[in-house]
Amino acid sequence: DMDPIGSNDEDAVEEVDEVAVNLRNRMKHSKNYEARVSKIAAELGSGGVPLSRSAYGATKIDRMRLEGEILGGEHLDHFFEDDETVATLSTFHLMPDSIREANQMQPVRDAIRKESQAIKPKPTFMQEEVGQEGESGSDKDQNEFAQRVKTAAQVMLAPCVGPALANIILAPAKPSPRAVEVDALQATGENPPQKPQEEVQTPPQRKLPAISESGSDLGGVDEILSDHAFRGATDIPTLFFSASRGSESDFLVACGGFLYETLMLLWLRAWLDHIEDGIEDSGSVDNKITSFVILPDSFNAKHAKPIFSFFANMDFLLPLCIKSMVLRYSMEVSRSYPATTKVLLDEGHLRVLEPFVEMLARGLMGNALAGLHSGESLDESLLRSLQSSGVVNDFFASLVPILHAEHMHSLISKYFRTLRDCETEHLGDISAMDFQWTEENLHRVRCSRQLRLQSIERFATLPAFLALNHPRKYIGKVPNNDPVKSDWLNQYASGDNEDVWNQPPENDVDKLPPSGWLSGLLTREALSICALSSESVVAEAMAHVEVTSAPSKGHIAPSLKKRPGAALKRADLLMFQSLSTQAITIVYELIIRRHTMDRRFQAEGGRGRIAGMLAGPILEKSIQSIRWLARMEATHRVRSTWLLCLVYILQEAPEHLISSIVRSYCDPREFKIHKFLRLLRLCTSSFQSFLDRPLDSKLPPYLDKGLSAWLLQESFNTVCVATNVVVDACVGLTSSYPHEERKMLQGLLDLLLHIVTTPQSSVTHLRAVGGALQTLEKFGVELFIEITGTNLQHWVRVVLSLMNSTSMAVRSIAVDFLVSLVGSMYNTYGNLSELSLTIASVLPEVAAREIALFSVHDHIKCFDDVAKSVWPLRRSLVDLDGNPLDDDRIDPQLSPILSGLCRACQAIIDGVLVELRLKGNRFLFPDKKVLSNDETLVFDADEESLYEAASFFLPETGPMQRIRWFMTLRLVHEKKGQWIEAAEALLMCSRTILDSVRHLKYVWRPSKFLLWTDSRRSHWLDSVGEESSQPDRGNAAVIDFADEFLEPIATVSDTKKPPVTNKLQQPTASAMCDLLCKFVKEAVQLYLREGGMEEQAFARLEMLQRTAMNVLEDQSSAPRMPFRGAAARKRFEEDAALRKAMVSLGVEITGLTERMDLGEPFMGPGRNFLRKQAVYAFLRLSGKKPPRFEESVALPCFLEWREISICRIPQWVVDNEEVSSLQGICSRFAQPLLDFLRKECGDDKVILVREHIGNGQPEEVDGDITYLHCYPANGMFGSEGRWHSIQNRRFCSDQNRQLGCIVDTAQSFPCPLSRQRSVLTTEPTPIQGPVIGPLAGSQ
Repeated sequence: DMDPIGSNDEDAVEEVDEVAVNLRNRMKHSKNYEARVSKIAAELGSGGVPLSRSAYGATKIDRMRLEGEILGGEHLDHFFEDDETVATLSTFHLMPDSIREANQMQPVRDAIRKESQAIKPKPTFMQEEVGQEGESGSDKDQNEFAQRVKTAAQVMLAPCVGPALANIILAPAKPSPRAVEVDALQATGENPPQKPQEEVQTPPQRKLPAISESGSDLGGVDEILSDHAFRGATDIPTLFFSASRGSESDFLVACGGFLYETLMLLWLRAWLDHIEDGIEDSGSVDNKITSFVILPDSFNAKHAKPIFSFFANMDFLLPLCIKSMVLRYSMEVSRSYPATTKVLLDEGHLRVLEPFVEMLARGLMGNALAGLHSGESLDESLLRSLQSSGVVNDFFASLVPILHAEHMHSLISKYFRTLRDCETEHLGDISAMDFQWTEENLHRVRCSRQLRLQSIERFATLPAFLALNHPRKYIGKVPNNDPVKSDWLNQYASGDNEDVWNQPPENDVDKLPPSGWLSGLLTREALSICALSSESVVAEAMAHVEVTSAPSKGHIAPSLKKRPGAALKRADLLMFQSLSTQAITIVYELIIRRHTMDRRFQAEGGRGRIAGMLAGPILEKSIQSIRWLARMEATHRVRSTWLLCLVYILQEAPEHLISSIVRSYCDPREFKIHKFLRLLRLCTSSFQSFLDRPLDSKLPPYLDKGLSAWLLQESFNTVCVATNVVVDACVGLTSSYPHEERKMLQGLLDLLLHIVTTPQSSVTHLRAVGGALQTLEKFGVELFIEITGTNLQHWVRVVLSLMNSTSMAVRSIAVDFLVSLVGSMYNTYGNLSELSLTIASVLPEVAAREIALFSVHDHIKCFDDVAKSVWPLRRSLVDLDGNPLDDDRIDPQLSPILSGLCRACQAIIDGVLVELRLKGNRFLFPDKKVLSNDETLVFDADEESLYEAASFFLPETGPMQRIRWFMTLRLVHEKKGQWIEAAEALLMCSRTILDSVRHLKYVWRPSKFLLWTDSRRSHWLDSVGEESSQPDRGNAAVIDFADEFLEPIATVSDTKKPPVTNKLQQPTASAMCDLLCKFVKEAVQLYLREGGMEEQAFARLEMLQRTAMNVLEDQSSAPRMPFRGAAARKRFEEDAALRKAMVSLGVEITGLTERMDLGEPFMGPGRNFLRKQAVYAFLRLSGKKPPRFEESVALPCFLEWREISICRIPQWVVDNEEVSSLQGICSRFAQPLLDFLRKECGDDKVILVREHIGNGQPEEVDGDITYLHCYPANGMFGSEGRWHSIQNRRFCSDQNRQLGCIVDTAQSFPCPLSRQRSVLTTEPTPIQGPVIGPLAGSQ
């Protein structure tokens, strides 16, 4: 892990210490505070005015606000933000009619009433010119200033008691003063006076790309249809700043008519005096002057500046300002407007409040930076600043129920922006290369981010949080305005579709503040802090890794030596790590989980509105931070929590909102869709860790395991749905940009491949494969094949694995995907050669891996279980061979090709089972013994399956696969003692090598699947074999076992060349020719071991020699290019290898010639004659069918029911001394078959028939008896008098070859098969003399 993580215990100790300091500070000031309050109470007690310590408008006001949304004007919505449920339906109906009507939706008015005023935000205080007028308090004594504050408090504190909630609700509604004035003037026929035009200013325009229902969630009594207006009623009251003002550019300097105005002006005046003093000392405005440092002893200094006194009494002055504002609110607003009314502020208020907020933020930073310039530690100064920050946060929270949300939006944004600027503004203009981490820089960053995080926590827990954000109501369906995909029929320029993402959604009313203003502000701020903190840690970790590995390379880059993070210590990295963890936890716990889990918002659509409110900020910041999220460890806490927030948005937000956002990512000016797909890819990588139960989990094992599985399924299901949304929304938008379309499709396919590779539930696999099928249909097979490229074999691997799933639904959709792919490729390219080669090449590896996975979970006890483990795959291959009449995707001409492919795949699976049998009963793991019974294998068509698998591959395209299956066939024959057939299989391998020498450069080679082998990409691989608790049964053992079946021939690789990573090495001519010489030598030895087969071996080798000469002549006669260097050397090596192989063939042929006795006469019947000839037998089954010949999960039977097969009897049966006749040899050959049938059917249920039953004779006497026919087969040879050297493909049941049954086979014996089924069977009439003709000789 590149990110050092601190101890959780240390964090807990720090939290405890922080709480303890808070308590001590509160206790220290409590005595003075209580004494001051007691004095005020004593002076006011005689007047009988009650004293209240709860300020109306601080926190209680949030609970008394009836800011709920009204649905249709019939009842209150469930979005009440009062934790104690102070307003219910019953209290709502008890309200006076005027108030109840004011809280209900009214018809939309045609225009804005002229009385409504919109205030344009003024420039920030730091951008305004410092005023020259006003009172100056810099020379006043601290005691005099404190006395003035106390006097003002005594006067203003008592009346600041807000009215009760019952009085607000039950009081009769009074019209606003403005409305009374207008009605009076209209009654007299006069027009009401208009306010000056310059006072009505339009706020800045904002575009909200959200889809809302027309007229919903406007957040006020009346609806306004203006382009840009404040939310709320049309007659929103406005508070005017009562202090006098100078010119437009001057600052308000006079005292106001209310206490809060005077306090703010004096506070700001003190700050201006501080700045003026700094200008006089330095001669210019310095950033350090505006961010003044408040030392701990500044409050007690004799000649301390007034600015320090203001901040020293912040915990008293700010609540006093709130009380004064609430008093004015109760006097001017509460008596004339409903209780839920919020006020607008005029220009004078904004010119004071914005710099006042900036000053508060800089004062907090000054408190935090005091540790750099005094004996106070950095932690103590930060803790002191955080305590003061709590007072400022309460000040903001108290303004929320009074001021309009747009003003709060502006003030909170100003507050965060000021704190954010304090991180780096002291540096001035400095480049990134010149920046260095110093103690001051680190402390500034820490303090700024901690203060912002504390404010985010406070604002996120406001009782009226959701109501303040005005979450939109989303309609159920959005008109599809996607453009038609560009093709030859619909052609348009690249800029014709830009209106799709530029056009604002219909029926969207733009109001201030925008929907989700507070949640978006807090979420963006928290995620920005998390991203920047994580960036510092990850960048330094990566640089450290590169520096540590640089000495081995011999150099270190200069940029690494001068990097800013080089000065960071472990404690600094832990500080950044703590900030990022705290920030993302706030987003997850306080902003998302707190409100999502609220029982009030569990109704249908409630969580969707909350997710829609957060969708924009989270998706925006996630895409901006994709670079650093990708470089974190997949299981890192910050990355996992961040991506959980993203998945929540994708799952709960309305689908059409996600679709709208995704479409905006296809803007050609900046394609963000690639980053979005990368985000989904990171989700699949991180959420794989849910497969493992957390070690520190405190839940019960059964509960935690089920929860992890559910979380894994839900997260991957959400990613699948998001992928489908991308396909639907972007396929038409990107069609005009081919490069971007290919890049997007590559990301889609890579994402889907990762999903389907991970072990998931059937629902997830259905969605993932359905998404892949949708992608194939939307983008077309040409683009699909082009983008997948070499990854097509991996798609085939995964689809074949899903075809072996235990879920029928998963198997069906996997077959459906493969049928669509096959049909589309055939319709586009006209053949399936490449796809068929890929499927047949990787199928053995897939089957072996499935068998190994079954064994890892202890599902295999005997060899029958091995065959059952791949039985679903067999059934799926049968379903793949569809009917053109039932499926229009299958062309009639494709049907036979598809049938041949399915038959070959079945044969390849049989070949895998045969290879497992050849390995013995410990083929899986060293300590895993699989029980097997060779007696049950006598009827298995192992030879036929291997020969069919080898014949499917062509020497020009798949020579290695063809050789592989012929080599397995050779091993089967050697195990049975059939030496001639083993030699024929080796010669088939040799012929394959000669046919492929000219095409080795273009031979396709498979590669290993990294998602099955690399645990860094697939974290779930570590969980394979976890239940068995045996380290030798993990994924490594499974992959090693499967790799043996991908290509078991190790001698083909050229050891002179290093192998390509994860790809099987390309065969070379020299390696193949060396293999040819080896095969020829072994074949000759097998022929000689059989005995009497010198002539056959001579004929075969002579044919190979002619083929080798033709290959050499073709290369010599080909037009030679002027090869130089490596090409010329390679051409020379190929010619030398071929000539070497020809020499080896010549040596073997010479040796056979010396052993052949060409003058040996024809020998009559006798035992020596039988030992030198090839003995054949007719084999046939009839009567009652045994259970073995029913449908089976194992290999098929080589005998077809009631069909004749010709079998060559092995030499070890003929050499048996106990038998001396052909009939006895046949009976001994049939004995293993007879024993198996009797064991399965019963001793009295099987009869051996030793002679041919001709036409007209009853074949079956008893229907309950199984008849095994086995009698000699006489070859139809020629007149040259030789028996053993003739290749026969026609056999007769009559020894004289005149009567009986005549059977023709597909190939001439001897061949790589020891038995063949009859192709043509006839009952001829008696003939005279031997048969002479083309069928008597070799074919």
